[in-house]
Amino acid sequence: MRLLEVAAASRKQGLRVEYGGVAAVDASWAGVANCPGPLSLPAHLSLRPAGREVTLRLLNEKGENELALLWELAVPLGFLPWLRFPVPDAHGLDTVFHHPGEWAMLVDALHAEGQGEEAWPSLCAAAQVDAGVWGGDKPVERFVQAQLHRLGVSCGPVDGVVGGRTLAALKSLGLGGRALTEVAEKLAGMAPHAGTGKNEKRTRQQVNVVVPPSVKTEGFVTGNLLSSRTPQGYTVNVGGNGQFTLVVS
Repeated sequence: MRLLEVAAASRKQGLRVEYGGVAAVDASWAGVANCPGPLSLPAHLSLRPAGREVTLRLLNEKGENELALLWELAVPLGFLPWLRFPVPDAHGLDTVFHHPGEWAMLVDALHAEGQGEEAWPSLCAAAQVDAGVWGGDKPVERFVQAQLHRLGVSCGPVDGVVGGRTLAALKSLGLGGRALTEVAEKLAGMAPHAGTGKNEKRTRQQVNVVVPPSVKTEGFVTGNLLSSRTPQGYTVNVGGNGQFTLVVS
């Protein structure tokens, strides 16, 4: 959020970010059932329990919503808008954003494989089992699949079904033939920040990318990276696996 505030301040005076999170009492399966939020999604298809659903508005000095500018600033920082286009919505869905963080690579991998219909359920499951709030079936199996993706080893959807792809991915890491609980513990140690839960502090490293002022560029991040534009170029905050792409036009 701080990076978004800094990016907004660098664009225009008087801009302020209005942020709305999810109350702790609602950040659980039972909480989502009682208060599903503007999307009215069931717990297993919601990022609210994992703390990855927020509402964002970018207001100017007159209190007007700068929706297009919000998209321009928030999307490169890893926020995914729920609506497909930046148009005002009478039900407030234009304010709903999700931050997949390290699970952006999981979403990209499933779309690239033509399994886009599995991307959202897998993202929700991965984020929830990693935060320790998953209330559905096969939490250990889903945790294993999620951490494989986190390590950059694609094993298909995070569906809890330990099939050929999951077994092949484990074998590629030398983890074949172990009990599933042992595999989960091993992966938790291998994957950066895996299974730390909501309250444990996660360290990040900052990398500055210097770009000459005369060169027109756009920077995009995936995975567990965050970026913001600076007068000298870009600042990239690295918290795990991911990719920073610099497009020169």
